[in-house]
Amino acid sequence: MSLIKFAQDETGSAALDWVALAAGIVILGLAVVYGVFQSSVSQLTRSINEDLIEIEQGAVSKPSSGAFSGNNSGEGENNIDSETE
Repeated sequence: MSLIKFAQDETGSAALDWVALAAGIVILGLAVVYGVFQSSVSQLTRSINEDLIEIEQGAVSKPSSGAFSGNNSGEGENNIDSETE
């Protein structure tokens, strides 16, 4: 098949158009998602990083009351052992 005949052949051009259109829609969608969530993800990442640094430095103390503090006195609304039968 000669190069000229290949260039003039339109078989499969509709499929190629649909592939290009679908790729454009996917790229546009990714750009929108990135634009919408960029600042939120950056703030969340920064907050998690600061919390991890505080934990590593020992600046975070254990909670003094609640279900996860090891205090089984039966006080507090989150305490699992506070139910009576």
